[in-house]
Amino acid sequence: MSELSKLVLALINDINTKNYDDLLAMLSPEFVHGFLPASLGKLNMGAENRNREQFIAFLKAMEQSVAAFGLQPPLELFESKDATGRDTAIAHLVTDGKSVSGKPFLNEYIMIIKFDGAEGSRKIWKISEFVDSKYSYDRLMAEIGTQSQP
Repeated sequence: MSELSKLVLALINDINTKNYDDLLAMLSPEFVHGFLPASLGKLNMGAENRNREQFIAFLKAMEQSVAAFGLQPPLELFESKDATGRDTAIAHLVTDGKSVSGKPFLNEYIMIIKFDGAEGSRKIWKISEFVDSKYSYDRLMAEIGTQSQP
């Protein structure tokens, strides 16, 4: 298994186990996280792009509504280089989690994960997270007490 694949699996594990210290250690000092498409701005909870500390704070805040993310191993995982030559992993992920009320938390993602550093010392530099727009919007509207728009 490649180093990038191992880092993606470690990322998933640390999110699932809420091992935020190890997760923080995986993130570059210049780390950036954001949700896409940009039209889902409300999901970013006030931050278009998060730094590493804001990302950890976001995950902790999610614990108020999501008891277990339940990220599954990638259905698909591709490794490549972006246009600037940066190592990149693209993962197709699903969750089999639970909300704090016991309801299923079933979401689908494409994560574009970019890395900094040389082999053996790579850190995650950026995560762009494409989410299931309809599921995420409907879930958000249910959380804030309004109905979804068709």
